Amino acid sequence: MPFSKENRHHTFNGILFVALFGLSSMYLAEISWVVKSGISSLVIAIVLGIFYSNTLRPHLPTEWNPGIHYSSKQILRLAIILYGFRVTFQEIASIGLTGLILDAIVVGSTLVLGSVIGTKIFKLDRDIN
Repeated sequence: MPFSKENRHHTFNGILFVALFGLSSMYLAEISWVVKSGISSLVIAIVLGIFYSNTLRPHLPTEWNPGIHYSSKQILRLAIILYGFRVTFQEIASIGLTGLILDAIVVGSTLVLGSVIGTKIFKLDRDIN
């Protein structure tokens, strides 16, 4: 259990580690050449996550894994939901019907193509999450 009395300290260390990555991406996004290039802190966070996964993961304490996993599942999902609340109905209405239809086509085709490519080319299970 990640938040049991014995593991709580290590879990919070993992969450703090992920929070520092997020804050680092926000700080790096404020550098002048990054601002001029239009790179968002979200893109920087993704690159930092890739860097972590390929280099730092084996060197961190394994006790932090529950906190890192909790951050990547629970906190990330909550953040995506809260980010979605920033979009108002006025903004949706301002893009018009054609923009809404185009968005639906892009999202739908992404889901269909991802499923087809995943199952046919990469031989993934259909039930994989």
